[in-house]
Amino acid sequence: MFPFTLYSKVYAVNYEVDGSIFGHAEAFDYYPLLAFAGLLVFLWSIFAIRKLFTRYVLQRDLREYHQKKAIAKMDSMMVSDSTAKALELIAAENNQAPDELLNDNSLFEKSVSVFKNKYPKHEVLQGLHQIRRELDYTFTNPKMTFFNTNMIEKGQKIRAYLSVKGETRSFLTHVIRSSEKQLWIKPPKLKGKFLNLSKFQNITFKIYRLGDTEYSFTLPLQLQKEKPVPAVILSHTSELIDLKERPMSKVKVAYQSKIVYLIPEDTDDPFLTKYTTKACQSTISQISTNKLKVVSEKLPDEVIPGSYALFKLKEAQIDERVKGKVVNVEQDNKFYYVTLSILELSEAGRLKLENFMHSHKVEAPVSLETKS
Repeated sequence: MFPFTLYSKVYAVNYEVDGSIFGHAEAFDYYPLLAFAGLLVFLWSIFAIRKLFTRYVLQRDLREYHQKKAIAKMDSMMVSDSTAKALELIAAENNQAPDELLNDNSLFEKSVSVFKNKYPKHEVLQGLHQIRRELDYTFTNPKMTFFNTNMIEKGQKIRAYLSVKGETRSFLTHVIRSSEKQLWIKPPKLKGKFLNLSKFQNITFKIYRLGDTEYSFTLPLQLQKEKPVPAVILSHTSELIDLKERPMSKVKVAYQSKIVYLIPEDTDDPFLTKYTTKACQSTISQISTNKLKVVSEKLPDEVIPGSYALFKLKEAQIDERVKGKVVNVEQDNKFYYVTLSILELSEAGRLKLENFMHSHKVEAPVSLETKS
């Protein structure tokens, strides 16, 4: 029996026969549509399965490519086996390829943070400082983003600030130990004895990175120990303040100083490997913690923005030679006005410069004696 018939009635000679005995006439309108829809679903399913399979194959090949690329790059960087395995674990937890963590230290630190939250006691975390050192993801590398204080290594000198009854007290110290959870610094001395800082909840620090800028951050104080070595133990932070964007206080002065300009022999030499020097007697008219302005009657023609200079700031009790960079040059009928940014100056020198600035504002911080 046919499932349906084309006609609702069948005619014979001298007879009229009801066609419904062969099927339902109304089914004729739906069955072809259902069959066509079923065919479309079947074809779409094949297409979807093929697309998913193709995507799977591409993703698999891409993972293999990234893995081979990461292995090749780590081999070229002479990364240790333990570091390579740690990177694979951290990357896998973040659905990343290991080579992605070799190019971006911000991504590395974010991925590490996710890994820490999931596995706070994993053995991989114990070797993170070594990993940063191998990948050069440390504070001293200005090409890397200063992401957190975990990047600061043992031996780094930093300036510390305490607020005591509304008065700022400062001291120079250095990092004696750094782990993933703690930063140890040497406590200050006063009259030959280490001061107990346990009563303070936190300490604010400043640090300058050569080739970058100056940063400030505040660390919570955990405790202070006397053994095995005198140490103030603090927690890490990722809340860093870029002081380049902060307005700097300025002090007007009038000090005579000799500015020695470095004139490159080759103007296309970015490293200033060969240069001659031209000294210029000048008057320092303004000082801030990161710049100074000088006035000169004469100025070598070769001095332009971008030129380097050497000078001393004896008035601030800074004996070391300071390296600066010309930011701006202006001229009138009588004088040249040169603005110099302060580049190379030790943390001790920067602390002395800050104290000099404060002394001109009558808000002199009390410097506490520290001996490295």
